[in-house]
Amino acid sequence: ADDLCMYLLNEAHVTTVSGKGFGEPHCIRISFANSLENIEKGFKKITGALAQLS
Repeated sequence: ADDLCMYLLNEAHVTTVSGKGFGEPHCIRISFANSLENIEKGFKKITGALAQLS
């Protein structure tokens, strides 16, 4: 999860948090404390970055 968080930060410019500190080491956490518009933009960036991995 740490590697994925760093990848998303570097490639998509989106901040996520590893789930390790929350008892889920294979998961990431995403904050939704923003406007719907910014959340949608963030998910588009994440989708694009993840598509580059396949």
